[in-house]
This record gives sequence, C-alpha cells and structure tokens, in this order.
Amino acid sequence: MYWIFKMRILKNKRQTDKNISKLKMLLLLLIAAISFSLRAQAPKLVLPIGHTKSIESAVFSPDGKLALTASDDHTVRIYEVSSGKELQVLSRHTNGLGLSSAVFSPDGKLALTASDDHTARI
Repeated sequence: MYWIFKMRILKNKRQTDKNISKLKMLLLLLIAAISFSLRAQAPKLVLPIGHTKSIESAVFSPDGKLALTASDDHTVRIYEVSSGKELQVLSRHTNGLGLSSAVFSPDGKLALTASDDHTARI
C-alpha cells in the first residue's frame, strides 16, 4: 500500500511539473505577443506638421515625393515625404479666413490653393 501511495505522489508531482512547464511556455508566448504588438504600433514616419490650426487638406504630389497641406492658419506647407522635412511655407491668403484646400498641378510644379473667402491662388 505504501508503494502505491508513493507512486501516486510521484505521478502527481510529474503531472504538476508538466503543468508548470506548460504555464511557463504560455506566459512566454503571451509576453512575446504583447511585446510584438507594442512594437508593431510604433510609427515609422511622423511628419512634424507646423500648422497652428486645423489642417483642411493634405495631398501628395503626382510623383509621391512631396506632400502639401492647407490649414485654417492661412498657410500651405510643402513637405518632403521621404524625410518629413518642411521645405516651404506659403502664406499668400491673408484675409483672415482659413484655407479650404490645396492641390498640385498635374506636373507637380505648381500648387493651387482655395480660401474660405472664395479666392484661389497659384
């Protein structure tokens, strides 16, 4: 009887050890999944938008190398997409009303802006 009791204890201990090993593996997988998901959400390119009011329009140039943003702060800003660097600030609309949109010309050499005061400028 003693040997049967001792065998059961050893069997239970081995089962407990297996369960602990499974729990450790599960915990490691959970930690790996959480760390991967946190890394996956990190932004790769952040444009340092310098507008002081809301952006009403954002477009890419036809070749995809530049981005153009128009804002209620009366400015249009041109950015280099690959670096996020601000290349130029245009501020010809000075009537007190914000810009509603801005687009590139088909060849990407000009920008057309439209303001809430019903004017457009090239």
